Amino acid sequence: MNSSTSFSSIKKLHVFVLLLLFIKTLLLFFTQTIDADAVTRSQLASQLLANPKWITEGTWPPLHIYLTSLSLWMYNDIIYSPRIMNILFSALTLYPIYFFLHREFNSTKAFLGVLIFALSPVIIHTSLMNLSETSFFLFVAMGINFLSKALKKDELKHFILSGLFLTLAAAIRLEAWPLIALFSFTILLNKKFIHCIVFSLVAAIFPIFWMYGNYVAHNDPLFSIRAIDILESQDWEGFIRKIWFFPFMLFISIGPVFIFAIIKGSRNWKYNIKSPWLIVPIALFSIILYKSITGTMIAHPRFIGLTTLLSLPLILQESDWLKKILQKNAYIVISIALTIGLSFIYNMDNISPLPTLKNKEMLTYRKLLEHRLNNEECIFIDFINWEDSYFLALQLYSFSTNQIVIDGYTSEQASFKLFQSTYNKSEDQIWIINPNHANWLTTIDNCEIITQTTNIIIAISNAD
Repeated sequence: MNSSTSFSSIKKLHVFVLLLLFIKTLLLFFTQTIDADAVTRSQLASQLLANPKWITEGTWPPLHIYLTSLSLWMYNDIIYSPRIMNILFSALTLYPIYFFLHREFNSTKAFLGVLIFALSPVIIHTSLMNLSETSFFLFVAMGINFLSKALKKDELKHFILSGLFLTLAAAIRLEAWPLIALFSFTILLNKKFIHCIVFSLVAAIFPIFWMYGNYVAHNDPLFSIRAIDILESQDWEGFIRKIWFFPFMLFISIGPVFIFAIIKGSRNWKYNIKSPWLIVPIALFSIILYKSITGTMIAHPRFIGLTTLLSLPLILQESDWLKKILQKNAYIVISIALTIGLSFIYNMDNISPLPTLKNKEMLTYRKLLEHRLNNEECIFIDFINWEDSYFLALQLYSFSTNQIVIDGYTSEQASFKLFQSTYNKSEDQIWIINPNHANWLTTIDNCEIITQTTNIIIAISNAD
């Protein structure tokens, strides 16, 4: 590939990134934060900004919370600032992906890989909310790019840089921990023993720090892993769903054309048996399948995002099918349009590219309540569903940070006890209640229902 072609491809990349930034910024005003994790992370970041501290232990690694706090420090809007940060990260991620794929293949395939990743319905959906996956993908992509350079040039400094970016990724999401182990294994397979030791030690900086912090706080270095490693109940229908869920999510994420490209390119795998770009995605996807089937991993569409990123080299393996796709730009456009289009047709678990509320009436309740709220007034939000309860929690957080939010894992009995313990006769309080729990409000004095539908009850109790 000559330099003029590469330069032309870089210019296309710049134009595409700017266009993507513009479109995603516009989409901010037509989409909503509907993921409970995104809401919780934004609220934790707001609390951290109000009371700064080092986070040395817990369930979630802290770097994404720090980054979200930074976005709120720059502009204190809990609804938009974290999302703008994520959009910027999603655009920046495309550069290390391009340079990595360009080094391993060529500029044409590199740009195709960028398009597949950037326009994946799962990746778009995730990037429009304050979810940790987006910043995680940036650091993983940087780590992969430097590891590719390290393996090509056999220079220790690039192994160190790769390890540094992957330890930062590990400070965002726990998926980086097995990723580090798998990359270390592939470096060892390539008989780079000293490089493997150096890479592993650098990449393990955060995992060691985090395990030590959890050991001190909880007497369990693997507290983070055990805290989320909850065994889900199994029935036959649920078991079958767990078998096909993540393969189907990968199908939605990259589309049928590029799934077929992986299958057609698999005939080349025997020539790349020691390659990290072959071993790691297959091994990681196998781990995801195992954890899904055994019920120790929640079946959530966005968890296929890392596999999407790691699968790009498998898609771009030499094959007759890929050659046909690359023959005409129209074939590429049709392939990606098919991927996006099918995500709307197979819209399970709300995985279409645009995160939007199903229940539009929730959009009206902020205006209904904002003039009644102050920062000291307690808001009790019963579990309605994962989307509506947490959407309201985020929308109302700017007006009152004093919130009690019931999640979907809390039993009805425990929820009612929390409801009772929250009630304070000497304070004005807001109650957002699941209609199935309407009788709870009869236990409250001076309670006025201000709106009631089949989906929600909103009430106010006035102080005595």
